[in-house]
This record gives sequence, C-alpha cells and structure tokens, in this order.
Amino acid sequence: MKACSRKHKSCANCRTDRYQHVARGFCTRCYPLVRRLEQLSNWDLSNPESMKGFPPGLLPFLQTQAEVEAFKVDAKEQIQSRLNELRTREEKLNSEINGIDIKYQLVLNCISLRNKISGHSQLTTYIFQIVMLQNT
Repeated sequence: MKACSRKHKSCANCRTDRYQHVARGFCTRCYPLVRRLEQLSNWDLSNPESMKGFPPGLLPFLQTQAEVEAFKVDAKEQIQSRLNELRTREEKLNSEINGIDIKYQLVLNCISLRNKISGHSQLTTYIFQIVMLQNT
C-alpha cells in the first residue's frame, strides 16, 4: 500500500491508506470532520465571523450564547461519533476475519432476506436456523 503522505503512512484518525491524504495527516473522509470540529469550537454569537460552518437556517432560533454552546456540544458528539465509526470500520477491515464475524454477517443477511421476501422463504429460514444452532 502507498503512504498517505510524506510525513504520514496512514490517516491520523482512521489509520487507512485506502483514501487520499488531504491535509495534516488526515484522509478525504476524516479531514472535513476534523475541520468542522475546529470551526465549531470557535462559534461565538458576538463574533459573526466565527460562525463559519454554522447551519444558516438555525441562526435565527438561537438567541443566546448558552443555546449555541448546547448546540456545539451536540454537534461535537455527532462528529466525534462519526470519526470513531470511521476508525472502527478501518480496524475491522484490517483485522482477521473469524467465525463469529461470518456468523454475524449470515444472520444479518438472513434477517434482510426474510424482510424482503414475503411469506418467509423456507431456504432463508433453514439457513437462519442452522446459524443460530451453532450457538450451542
């Protein structure tokens, strides 16, 4: 695999080398999220220039800095959650596959098929039962 950049072998957040490097060691998926985190930490109602990246439709509804702070906390949690999800996904893609991973995917596929096929296909039900019997 190729290096993410000259200074970084992989993304500083998700550790992938599958996506192009954008800036400061982050890939194309992580950098916009990191940038957004930096922007929202500077939001201040008294300084309109600091409101970069703030959803313009929400501005009339937030009257006080305390309301903006509450919004910042929620937005930060969501962005951090997405960054963690990207990291976890890459860890999963780069780790060894074991039996429980295959079983989990089979169960998800069976549930998906059962929901799509009206009248519950016998084959899908049979496969689901086999997978579930492996628990014992």
